[in-house]
Amino acid sequence: MHTTIHDDKEFTNKAFTQDELRNCEFDNCTFTNCDFSEAEYMAGTYIDCRFVGCNLSMVKMNNCQLNSVDFKGCKLMGTSFIDCNDTLFNVRFDDCMMDYSLLSGKKLAKTPFVKCSLRNADFTECDLSKARFTECNLENTVFLHTNLKEADFQTAFNYTIDPDANILRKAKFSLQGVPGLLAKYGIIIE
Repeated sequence: MHTTIHDDKEFTNKAFTQDELRNCEFDNCTFTNCDFSEAEYMAGTYIDCRFVGCNLSMVKMNNCQLNSVDFKGCKLMGTSFIDCNDTLFNVRFDDCMMDYSLLSGKKLAKTPFVKCSLRNADFTECDLSKARFTECNLENTVFLHTNLKEADFQTAFNYTIDPDANILRKAKFSLQGVPGLLAKYGIIIE
């Protein structure tokens, strides 16, 4: 099948359909205020791309390759990254609404999450070593069998992380976050 290649293009205020994203490669492209919510599945390759103010809610990334992709001010509620191609998977999130997103099993080492809402997101069996959660709301976010070695949670809030079910060696937490690490023990901290 023929692959459509888009190099150095800017897409603004465009509503993408599933057919428009099939067999496409986007290299160094910027998507501004675009709507992908009608595309149930996103496929294709995205290299050095930026998504700014886009709606990608409930989109499933079906064998999608995301290599050095930035999401800024995007709505990614319920978006599933589970079936993304793991080869060269590299993403960054800034000021994104990512509630109920599925990232289970992804390699997200050193990934920055800045001012994101990640309520009820799922990071089961992820590699989040050296990841940064800067001013992120992690209410009801699932961390299970997750590598959080050297991850930075110093300014994150509302998290509950079981130290017995995750790798936390040298992870950084603030004193205010300690209750989220001890919640399973039913300890009262005043």
